[in-house]
Amino acid sequence: MGLKAAPPGLRTTRSPELQVVVMTRRSDPRFGETVYRLTEIVRAEPPAELFQVPADFTVR
Repeated sequence: MGLKAAPPGLRTTRSPELQVVVMTRRSDPRFGETVYRLTEIVRAEPPAELFQVPADFTVR
């Protein structure tokens, strides 16, 4: 299985370390240029509070 060539007008940048697409730029004569950028990446551990179940939570 080989790599496919990107279609004309499409450019994608992937971070091997993060294993995600960090930028995509698409140029289309009908719609103009569309840019997707992954920004403000925080590599620190998220706060543990985000993963704690609220004290008043009950399963019904």
